[in-house]
Amino acid sequence: MQPFLARCWDRWSAFWFTPKAPESLAIFRILLGVFFLVYWLLRAPHVEFLFSADGIYMPAITIRHSWSEVHDLFSLLGFLSAPIPVWATWSLYIGLIGSLLLFTIGLWTRGAAISTVVLYLYFYLIELYQLDASYDRLFLQTAFAMCFSDCDERFSVRAWRLRRRRIALREKVPFWPARLIGLQMMLVYFGTGFHKSLSPAWDGGEILYYSLISQWGSGIAYGIAGLLLPMAVYQVMVYGTIAFELFAPYGLYVPRFQPWYFASGVLFHVGIAVTLQIWQFVSMPAAYILFVDPERVRRWCDGESPSSPSLA
Repeated sequence: MQPFLARCWDRWSAFWFTPKAPESLAIFRILLGVFFLVYWLLRAPHVEFLFSADGIYMPAITIRHSWSEVHDLFSLLGFLSAPIPVWATWSLYIGLIGSLLLFTIGLWTRGAAISTVVLYLYFYLIELYQLDASYDRLFLQTAFAMCFSDCDERFSVRAWRLRRRRIALREKVPFWPARLIGLQMMLVYFGTGFHKSLSPAWDGGEILYYSLISQWGSGIAYGIAGLLLPMAVYQVMVYGTIAFELFAPYGLYVPRFQPWYFASGVLFHVGIAVTLQIWQFVSMPAAYILFVDPERVRRWCDGESPSSPSLA
């Protein structure tokens, strides 16, 4: 029994704490940064309305307007997230966009990541539609994990500067932030599928059909609903969705299942985006790169065949 437990512990420690090639984290940094830039730049025409004292807001936490009202953590957050004048709101918003730019290009990356999390959290706490933005919590957790990663060791301004100064870049970096992000995403998939498998509302195709003709539905969704397909077709699609989500532990972590699972995931999220107009989760496939063997990603980046011997 003791050797078995020791082997389990060794594998657990190796999974979390063995340094890995940095290319995966660097690629994910760029993809995540580009998505965040698009996500927040789309809000630029509505900054005053959504976030300033001149707009309409529904804060997540009761606002405290004076320091004397601060008695605990929640009241402190309420004080810090109180609406501010338009000029100050724009200053913070520009600071967020600047932080995202620095993070994406890999310049002062860790400070930019921390700044992104702080400013993102402020805007999240005060945003008009925060009650509907479950994806924002996922994005915030991901950005927080990236604060602890060495994601600028490749494909970054910092790496370019080090090369120009003939300073060697590290061949391995701590990979536990990537593991944490991956575990979080797997649990999002699996937890959602587990809930649906137990929910009576998901025991048929009706929930999908009525979603297509709901306020979320796009023109494409209404067109699909207008085909008057048998309810059994929607039932198969619902069960397929549940199966996809429940299969996440295998599809994401077992290499032989990854190609078809990643392709299914892209189609799954694109389908949700174009039919139900919930496009924010399209960002999730960007994290698939973190599940691929980092040495294999390195060989891809070096232009080598995936079957080439490991560089480790």
